[in-house]
Order: sequence, then C-alpha cells, then structure tokens
Amino acid sequence: MNWQKMPPGFLWGTATSAHQVEGGNIHNDWWDFEQDSKRSGAASDFRNRFESDLDLARDLGTNSFRLSLEWSRIEPKHGQRCPMAIDYYHQLIDACLDKDLQPFVTLQQFTLPRWCADKGGWLNQETLTAFNKHVSWVADQFGDRVSHFVTINEPNVQAGASYLAGVFPPGRRLRPDLADRCQAALIKAHAQAYRTIHNNLEKRFPGRSVELGVSPHIVSWKKSHWDLGGIFKRIGEQFNWGFLDALSSGTIKFQTYREVAPEIQGCFDFVGMNYFMGMPANILGVLKFMGLIPKSSGEQSSDNGWPQDAPGFEQALLRAHNDYHKPIYVTENGIADASDRRRSKYLTDHLEALSRASGAGVDIRGYFHWSLMDNFEWHEGLQPRFGLYEVDYDSQERRPRRSAELYKGLIQKYSESYSKVGDHEL
Repeated sequence: MNWQKMPPGFLWGTATSAHQVEGGNIHNDWWDFEQDSKRSGAASDFRNRFESDLDLARDLGTNSFRLSLEWSRIEPKHGQRCPMAIDYYHQLIDACLDKDLQPFVTLQQFTLPRWCADKGGWLNQETLTAFNKHVSWVADQFGDRVSHFVTINEPNVQAGASYLAGVFPPGRRLRPDLADRCQAALIKAHAQAYRTIHNNLEKRFPGRSVELGVSPHIVSWKKSHWDLGGIFKRIGEQFNWGFLDALSSGTIKFQTYREVAPEIQGCFDFVGMNYFMGMPANILGVLKFMGLIPKSSGEQSSDNGWPQDAPGFEQALLRAHNDYHKPIYVTENGIADASDRRRSKYLTDHLEALSRASGAGVDIRGYFHWSLMDNFEWHEGLQPRFGLYEVDYDSQERRPRRSAELYKGLIQKYSESYSKVGDHEL
C-alpha cells in the first residue's frame, strides 16, 4: 500500500484561532480594521460555546486541540489585565484537558492590542518588549498544563498581507522594505519568546518537557514557463522558508533586509506547517496569492480560489525534514468548501501524502485540520467555509458536514496500533 499508520503518540486535532471564532474581540487592530469592510462580530461565538464545541472535537476522535490566546482580550490596556478573560482561558484549557484534548496553544495569530498597533505594531521595538512580557505571563499562568506552543502563526503572511497586499492592518501596499522589517521583528519576537518560556518553565517546573515552534504558511510554488530566470520561484521559496532559514542559520536574509543575529539561532523545537495549496511561480500566481487579482476557479480549487496540491504537501514535508532536522506538526491544512463536495477528497489525498512522507522517514508528530467549524476568515469575512462543522451565523447552530465523519474514519485508519513493537503495520 502507499500509506502507513502514524506512530504512537501522534496528535490528531482540529485548529481554531481566537479572533476567528470567539467573537467580540473589540480591543485589537483587526476589530478596527474590519469595521469598514467584512466584520467578525460574534464570529462563531466560541467564547460562550467552547464546552460543547470541544465535545464536537472529541467526537471526531481527536486527541488535541489547537487554540490561540487573544492578547488584547487578556491585556486590553497596557499593563492592565482583564480578570474575566484570564478566567475564560483557564477554563478553556482545563476543559481541553478534561476532555482528553491536549491543548496546542498559539501565542499570536495576526492580531495586536490596539495600544500596540497605535504605536507602529511590529515595526516598533516597544511591541517586542511588551510581547515578551505577555509571553512570560502566559508561561506562568499556563505552563503547568500546556506542552506545545506556537509562538507566532504565519509570520510570512502577517508581514506580506500587512505591507505588500494591504489586506491586513495597517493596510499598507507594495512596501517590501516594511514587510521585511516586520518579518525580521517577528523572528526576534519569536526567539525572545522561545527563550523566555523555556527559562521560566525550567525554573518553575524543573524537568517539565515543553516544545516551542513557529508555523509559517507554506505554498507549493510550481515551475512556470513565464518565470524567466526563476525569479518568482526564488521569491516564493524565500516566502516559504525565510523565517525558518533565519532561525536555523542565525542570519536574517530578505530582499531588503540583512542582519547577522546569532541569538536567534536554533530557537525552535519543531517546525509548524500551515499548508493549503499550490500556485504557479509567476507574476499571476504571486498576485493571485496576494489577493490583488481574482484567484482560480474550478473543480480543483477551493471556494476562495486556492488550487489543491497534495503532492506539493508531501514535497514540503520532505523539504522541511531535510533542511531543518526537527519534528514537524502540520498545524493547519484544509479547504474552503461550503458544499462539502471537495473536502473528502482533499482530506484523503493530503493524509495519504502525510503518511507517505512519514513512511519516507519524516518525523511528523501531529496533524490539525483547519478548521473545526466555520469561522471569520480575516479580509474574506464569513463567506469561506473551512469547517468540518457548518455554522449557521444567525442561530450559531453547528451541523456536521459529511467530511467530519470521514475525518473521524481517517484518524482511525491511520492510528490503529502496530501489529508488533517497531513494526509499521501496513
């Protein structure tokens, strides 16, 4: 067969992020940014429904749940933390553990507290200092119960969407210099958070094992006859791997930014990978990916125009393994498909690719499907439907899609016990 079962201890999960599901995150830059366009509003009302939503995750047969902590909910004003928000996140993490779902926690997923954004966001050194203080507080509060942290979600998207495409706050366009500065700041913020959490937990909980990584957005950039000299292929590769290359080498290298920073070297315990699509490596592919021109349509694309490419997923896993020699967690993978006609094949093809990569020796330790339920998809609003559970935004009712049952079956298929110790039963 062309697939194999995943190893014991493998994390099967679904993924969410705070601003996309909680609703009412009124103290961050995204809330302000979205008021003139597509609004999150109550989103999926996860903040009030997390107990029953976690039951839905458990019913899928998953053993882990990816969530993020909304910094602006915890610290709506600089230096002033909200007791109700703190209590909510304690309840959420405890509920995960009570339901045998290992919490996989993201510290920053695209949003910034308004008080940070108003001072320049990641382009201001004060944000890095404030974020590190927040991270230290998170370690003290939750480090006894959380074993896996993603420091920053999709830093490459965050920088590019904010300062190239202009579809994320602060909405600047075609400023590669600012995009590179932003991503360099995110690299430094990640490295500081990495050291802070490890140092704090080693002092407070000696012997406790914790892993920290980062989750870039990886695109399979396909060769194109229109990519003269391979320039767009090189740009795409730097987009994919530039953050991890910096952490691996200790040197930050972007088109407009160079810095030797030995203090960042080695500051990751695992590679987190968010993978959704393939794109042609040419000017049209880059512009489509940035959302500056209409994306693809057709049977091989998602509702929001992302072309499916499961072989590219397998190749990305192999490359991450060969380049960085770290464990890999697939922290997001999914498709916008309101009709649920394509999700089953998408899931099947991508999990087959995952298992083939594992069989080839790639150390893959977890897979998180994006997403548990429909949610607010940033500048695309509530229209893209990524959920295994459909959300009626008027009633907030959750309805399982057919692909939810398929995912449950695939988890069983790929995680049955080995026939004997050390023998991968095929």
